[in-house]
Amino acid sequence: MISYDNLIKKHYILQLKRIDPFKATSPFHPFEGFGLECGEGWYDLLDELCTKIEEELDRTNDSKNEYPFQIDQIKEKFGGLRFYVSGGTDKTYDLINEYEEKSYTICEICGSNGKEYDVRGWITTLCEKCVLPQLMKWKLDVISSIEKCEKEIKNLVVKDILTNSEQKELNEATEWLEIGKSNLEKINKQLNNEVAE
Repeated sequence: MISYDNLIKKHYILQLKRIDPFKATSPFHPFEGFGLECGEGWYDLLDELCTKIEEELDRTNDSKNEYPFQIDQIKEKFGGLRFYVSGGTDKTYDLINEYEEKSYTICEICGSNGKEYDVRGWITTLCEKCVLPQLMKWKLDVISSIEKCEKEIKNLVVKDILTNSEQKELNEATEWLEIGKSNLEKINKQLNNEVAE
């Protein structure tokens, strides 16, 4: 798997700067501020995509275009790669669409074959090996939250009269307890499905 530093060094399109941040008159662009906003499991995918884009840009001599190619943002969203750009050719956009689709089959953490999962309410693309620790950590966090809610409820229901703020706390704790139990049920189903497969 290619490293972050080697990926950036290898591809000139990842090194292009749109603005001098100290003399900026145009809007802030996330790629310049945040770099790659995805897991290293997709770095090889990005390496392939950047290679093909650079070949296309070199072939069409992109620097002479009125709107030369620039990367606006590279990130994960809804379990898939998002590669937002300005400029380029139709082929450039076709390549980007192809590789964004490929990302839905590649684990964002390790680069193995993956599929989409719902972890903590976020859609993410992971392999079976990487999803289990994520689900187990979520399960432990939910169990801890349930225990805190139950303790809070127990402390409040023993009182004869509750103040307005205590009643509000009781209502919130009861609501969060139900959400926690629902999440725990969802996590257990996912874990059972993963173990069964």
